Amino acid sequence: MSAKVRSFEQSPLTLMSGGATARACFASQVNYLVRSSHSWPSMVVLALATAGCIYQDPPDWEAPKKTRPQLSDPVPSPMQITPVSNTVVDPSKGTASLAIHVIEHSEDNGDGIRAITFIDYTGNTKDPNSDVVFQNILEVDPSTYDVEKDLNLDWRVPTGLAECIPLTLIVTHASNVDRSSHFPIDNSDVASITWWLSVNNPGQTEITCPVTTGSAATTGGSS
Repeated sequence: MSAKVRSFEQSPLTLMSGGATARACFASQVNYLVRSSHSWPSMVVLALATAGCIYQDPPDWEAPKKTRPQLSDPVPSPMQITPVSNTVVDPSKGTASLAIHVIEHSEDNGDGIRAITFIDYTGNTKDPNSDVVFQNILEVDPSTYDVEKDLNLDWRVPTGLAECIPLTLIVTHASNVDRSSHFPIDNSDVASITWWLSVNNPGQTEITCPVTTGSAATTGGSS
């Protein structure tokens, strides 16, 4: 969806139009008073004020404030356990990667968007016992809230044993990402979705995910 024309983008035309009106008003009053043999400086000021010709300061325009990312329409659905296998484990139906798609909206004010995936992400990035593992990152140019951003990432399917894995996508602004760890600095500027993946289990192995259908987590948006 293309961005809508914002009202402040048309403001220079409005100010120019107002300026032209003020100049015309000023010129007409001065010409009238110059032609009058009884004009005094105080009369000039009074006439201009009475005619509404006093110039006003231009309005101060403020840049739009950044908003927390909002996520919608995730694929695959986080409300169910997603089975996925590597081709080494399941040559007939396996895949090298899992495609992830999410729509994002936010007011960015020049600050780009970062979509980052982790395994075993808990949100408590300061926990020294955390087993969170960074996966990959997608960088998106900044835009306005009314512009729909398509976030597309691929998660590489491992070739290991059957297991259930929580894959979390966090979306935040670039200035809120720690450059070394890729963790967010402030969780108030974060939206996230967690998918539970049944990995490399094409039916021969019994594994149990610690969640039931409909219990996957989504924050900062809707699924």
